[in-house]
Amino acid sequence: MGEKIIFLKNFIHNPRQIGSIIPSSKKLSKKMAEQIDYNKANCIIELGPGVGPYTEIILKKKRESTCYIAFEKNEDMSTILKEKFPGITIYKKAEEMTEVIQKNHINNIDYIISGLPFTVLKKDIRETILNQIYDNLNEGGKFITFQYSLDLYKYLKNKYSKLEIKFIPINIPMAFIYVCTK
Repeated sequence: MGEKIIFLKNFIHNPRQIGSIIPSSKKLSKKMAEQIDYNKANCIIELGPGVGPYTEIILKKKRESTCYIAFEKNEDMSTILKEKFPGITIYKKAEEMTEVIQKNHINNIDYIISGLPFTVLKKDIRETILNQIYDNLNEGGKFITFQYSLDLYKYLKNKYSKLEIKFIPINIPMAFIYVCTK
């Protein structure tokens, strides 16, 4: 079954877990991955990589010594990720990020990049994940996420020292990239 069909099938069955009917466009994926300084990144965490449109870019550009961890709850998408990128570490629940980081003695998290649909997640799960993102990032670290609305703007503006928004009209649906610096 093709990736777009799997995406659509999973969106229909669980729209709170899958934020779109199709994977991110190449334009959005490239713009998301461009926000990372690969020469300085010690650790990159990816939340909700889906079928890996920006995972592919990140894995090609990151240094060999850079730690990379993904969190993907959807079984179909996790299977695709494991097939496409053998050897990557994938955990199930983004809300268990702090536990995973501590258990694996991971330090120096410079980037957390996310495809999670925060506006449709249950409030307690959304708040848990957003708090863990902030708490686990290094000072100067960046949280990069795309959303289909500006609903998170006020929350992120109050939490991070710097917030930039980039509009990506060539995506279905159109998207906003939030680049938040701690």
